[in-house]
Amino acid sequence: MVKSRALQTMIFLVLAQWLCVIGYSVYQLNAIEQEAKDSYQQQIEATEKRLSNTLPPKLWNYAYEFLKMDLKHEFLNSNISYLSLLDTHGELVYEVGEGRQVDADNIIELKLNYNHLGDMVFVGTLSIHIETYLFGENLQQSIEKMRFEILILVLIMAFITVFVGWFLLKNKSDK
Repeated sequence: MVKSRALQTMIFLVLAQWLCVIGYSVYQLNAIEQEAKDSYQQQIEATEKRLSNTLPPKLWNYAYEFLKMDLKHEFLNSNISYLSLLDTHGELVYEVGEGRQVDADNIIELKLNYNHLGDMVFVGTLSIHIETYLFGENLQQSIEKMRFEILILVLIMAFITVFVGWFLLKNKSDK
């Protein structure tokens, strides 16, 4: 009877631990996914804002070398697969990246306007193709990190379970 009560306690502890681990895993996975989506969206919005603020004056002043440097920099340091800049006549000024096929949802068209003496003047169009596979890679890295944390948690819980079980069985058998 003594050992069966200890066994029941051990089974209860193991089930409670696994329930905690599963609950923690689901919560963390959702939090990581939402955090990655938010971060990805913030990066895209920041890139959009930077380019829409820096490119119009350079287009207006025909500073194409500086334009090229800005576009290359954004291409290399962000989640962009392709950038193209068209002037007011629709002619290509500069492009960088590979024109891979992306979903229409992942293409951002920005109308670039320059404030010339208080008047907003259209100076060109910027097309940004967003690369979604990078989001998946970042999310996968975060999930791998979470798996490692859960493994550590499981090992700690297993150690506690074995220790508590040993303690319960030893105390019950001594009586």
